[in-house]
Amino acid sequence: VGGFCPVAFTPELLEGKGEGEEGVKKVEVMRQNHVVKIAAAMSLQSIEERIAHHDASLLSVCQAAWASLLAHRTSSTDVCLGSVVSGRTVPVEGLNRLVAPCFNTIPFRLRNLHRLSYLEAFRTLQGQNAEAVPWQMTGLRRVQNLAGVEGGEGGGLFDTLVLVQTAEREMDGAVWSVEEDRGGMDFPVVVEIVPRPGVGEGGVLEVILHTHGLLLDEGEVRNVVGEFEKFFEKALREPREQIVPAALKGEWAAKTAERRDRKARATVGSAADEEAAGREWTELEITVRGVIAAFTTVPEAEIGRGTSIYRLGLDSINAVQVATSLRGLGHKVAANEVLMHPSVGELAGWIAAKSDHPATTMSTGEVKDFDFKTFDEQHRARIVEELKALGVQAAVEGVCAPA
Repeated sequence: VGGFCPVAFTPELLEGKGEGEEGVKKVEVMRQNHVVKIAAAMSLQSIEERIAHHDASLLSVCQAAWASLLAHRTSSTDVCLGSVVSGRTVPVEGLNRLVAPCFNTIPFRLRNLHRLSYLEAFRTLQGQNAEAVPWQMTGLRRVQNLAGVEGGEGGGLFDTLVLVQTAEREMDGAVWSVEEDRGGMDFPVVVEIVPRPGVGEGGVLEVILHTHGLLLDEGEVRNVVGEFEKFFEKALREPREQIVPAALKGEWAAKTAERRDRKARATVGSAADEEAAGREWTELEITVRGVIAAFTTVPEAEIGRGTSIYRLGLDSINAVQVATSLRGLGHKVAANEVLMHPSVGELAGWIAAKSDHPATTMSTGEVKDFDFKTFDEQHRARIVEELKALGVQAAVEGVCAPA
């Protein structure tokens, strides 16, 4: 995944235009969550027969179909998608007896899509699935660090996830009933594939699309599900068909190269701007950088002011460790503040700002987080007047006063 340039699932809304072009107009659409479910037009039996004929797997076919959809949505010939792996095939003794979740999310990349047919995509993805087995437990933060891609909220190698479920077991309806089926994913888009062999004649392949916090209404989400089904069926019926139409190959390849070049220029420009500024590192910035560097394999000298902890492969657990270390050096900072200010410069600035408004120190030397007495003296009179204006009885005045 090295050198990959991520593209958002909704590029027409989230991406900026090229240099010198007018920016994208803001769209007044609320971010929404949707779950849309459809049954594939082809029966499960027919799907399985075609998959066997092409010497493929359901997972690789679904990944290829989704990658094709992403390519057409983003006009890109280089896409990356997430896929859930079981984690049960890792060569660890006794793993099969472990009563605990072992699944993990890892990236799969299809590049040069303008040169691939659906059948070639099947082969490529099946090879990646086999090669990924020893690395199924690798943390996504670590992968993103090695790829040089920022993680954290709203960033990362991919924002869509493919999840192929195993066929559900038949249960005795007189004994068992499903009361609730609920799950959650921290990805904007999750396409879930559920084989149901016992439903209808020949079984059914169910496609469920989960969207979280996207600027897409339910109708648009249904269109996406419909597009996926078309790519899925086309991949099975016409596997030797090219994924990218011949008339668009050159244009999409050029756009993909331009995105990659733009990212490289931005990275170099950011580093040059920081260097050109010539601003010396403050003592606090050096301290923060040293603490963060202690939890990574990246040399301290290579960590800049704008380097994010996510890019260094750190996660929320490391954020707790960083906060603990900084508190040990006398800086009052919480783990959630490290996550909210993930770069060296941001975190140092946050700590410095807090130091400019230090907490009240008691006579015993204990640091007091909240000075209720001073707050009461400064604000009680105004609050009482506002309550009176609202017709609130004076008896309510002291209800919320701290003891």
